[in-house]
Amino acid sequence: EVFDFNQVVGPRDEANGYRVATVIANGELVDGIGGGTCQISGTLHGAAFFAALEIVERYPHTRPSSYIKMGMDATVVYPTINFRVRNTHSFPVVIHERVEKGKVTAEIRGAEAQQVVTLIRKIDQAIPYEELERSDPKLPQGRRVLAQRGVPGFRLHRYRVMRNGSHTRREKWRDIYPPTPQVIRVGSGSNMTSSRTSVKTPEYMADELLVITQRRPEQGEYGQLVENRTAGRFGQKGWTADAGMRVWNAP
Repeated sequence: EVFDFNQVVGPRDEANGYRVATVIANGELVDGIGGGTCQISGTLHGAAFFAALEIVERYPHTRPSSYIKMGMDATVVYPTINFRVRNTHSFPVVIHERVEKGKVTAEIRGAEAQQVVTLIRKIDQAIPYEELERSDPKLPQGRRVLAQRGVPGFRLHRYRVMRNGSHTRREKWRDIYPPTPQVIRVGSGSNMTSSRTSVKTPEYMADELLVITQRRPEQGEYGQLVENRTAGRFGQKGWTADAGMRVWNAP
């Protein structure tokens, strides 16, 4: 059976109780109805990935997410962009997902499986972002404020390795995250005061090589994930400047 996220969750609109929150539109963060839904689908994708369900349909975001590792997110937009998984096990599974105190937890429950699932993610290339200046009449003439920090784009490939005894199966995907432009607001108004200040968004860093393995039941708590990371070219502070991208320095 296929679990269809958009079919189960339904329209994300005010009529169904959704509120205004931050969404991604053309790579920029703006207010929209149903923001945050992708945190639900992305967390579920992570659970389904390590439960060895078949990933029928999944799309990365147009920029890396702060709440989940790059390559594990799953963007959804009703009704056009969907997330779907299929149960290919010989037993039924149950999906549990809950939100408590701002934290999302997703579980796939079923019969005990002997397989070991590993994620291998390798970033191949960083794509430089551009810097845009936008006139802002609400700022005094000439004043410059960072409205959005640039985020490099990335090309990466992911493997899912599933081992069951002497049998090993490998799947491969390639993801592309386009760069997010750096936006500078430049004042064009009179010499009045303004409450606008620069955003305080940290530099985006990601491990060049990431390996996550789900532990076997006899190794401890089932489902516990063990990470091995290599920071490499993209995981060290200051790497964007070293790569020749413009970095905001407050005046």
